[in-house]
Amino acid sequence: MLALMIFLLVVFLRGILAPLARLIKAARHIAVGDLAERVNESPGDAPEMRMTLGAFNQMAVNLEALLASLADQRRAIDNAALVTEFDLAGIITYANEKFCALTGYRAKDLLGHPHSIINSNEHPHEFFAKLWYTISTGQVWNGEIAIRTRQGKLRWMATAITPVLDVPGKPIKFVAIRFDVTEQRLAKQALRQSHNELEQKVVERTRELEAANSRMAMLSNTDGLTGIANRRRFDEVLTNEWQRAARSRQSLALVMIDVDLFKNYNDHYGHQTGDDCLRKIAEILQTNSRRSSDLAARYGGEEFVMIATDTDAANALQRAEMVRASVEALELPHARSPFERVTISVGVAAMVPDNKHQPEQLIHKADSALYSAKNQGRNRVEISLHSAEDSLASVPNALSTG
Repeated sequence: MLALMIFLLVVFLRGILAPLARLIKAARHIAVGDLAERVNESPGDAPEMRMTLGAFNQMAVNLEALLASLADQRRAIDNAALVTEFDLAGIITYANEKFCALTGYRAKDLLGHPHSIINSNEHPHEFFAKLWYTISTGQVWNGEIAIRTRQGKLRWMATAITPVLDVPGKPIKFVAIRFDVTEQRLAKQALRQSHNELEQKVVERTRELEAANSRMAMLSNTDGLTGIANRRRFDEVLTNEWQRAARSRQSLALVMIDVDLFKNYNDHYGHQTGDDCLRKIAEILQTNSRRSSDLAARYGGEEFVMIATDTDAANALQRAEMVRASVEALELPHARSPFERVTISVGVAAMVPDNKHQPEQLIHKADSALYSAKNQGRNRVEISLHSAEDSLASVPNALSTG
């Protein structure tokens, strides 16, 4: 009787353990990637066991289909985007072909290295600290990141970094999906630049029209930008002082000043900085026009003039050099000048007016001296001596930086 019971127990256990062994074998095959593996059912299997084996086989079918679908999605993403994966330490563990092609790195050059290998140095430390905090807390980060290719080119990436979470919800790795938006970004920048340039042109044109209307309406004697006398006031004072000097037979001096390479200065630093530069020069001219009969005026653009009454050529030359040195001493940076600072060229003329000449003769002589100063290297003073030959004489070397 005991023997019979043992026999029946063995038969029963075989009926249970045999299908379990087949189940375990199939599970092991699937675990190592053999997704086509299935559990063979036997007619001798118990009904409950056949139901279990059938459910396992259906699960294996569903798993194979799911993984195939995920593989298709992965291929689609790989074909459309630049994909990398990295671990909790930021070490790259996967890089697809598109990412390698754009960056110029081979996969083996990237794997095992941190993302700093493509760091562009375009972002501050705080940018990456915030990014890392976002993904390390299980959140998806979206934004634009600049990377540097192996060839040193800057590329902008629209990037989504998604944490892969374990069952408790903690990140185990991260997947970064990128799209190259460099061209779109450049196009937007170009559009903004064009818009800004158009606005600037509109502003400049508006300023010119407003200035013209203001001059026509007010006929002001003061230059609106610098606060010193304007061209209209200069013409008026020169005519009056010419007539007065002709009556008293006293020398009248005119100093004509031009800011060296001012267009380059404006183009490089902008009109607001250029205006500030002109104001500072005007302040120096005003300081050096101490007598009530003297006049400092803005002649036009970057040109200035000084009228010095009862002043001969030597004294006018000395005052002109003081002005030139004072402007240079401002040490206003000028990156597009050979002197690397703002300088001026100065032309000086002095003569005793008479009935044979007009004020335009003095202007012509000062302008010719100014042309000579510019033609001889700028940042210097030249004087036109009134003589029978109406010749030009250079300022001694001690008075010029050349």
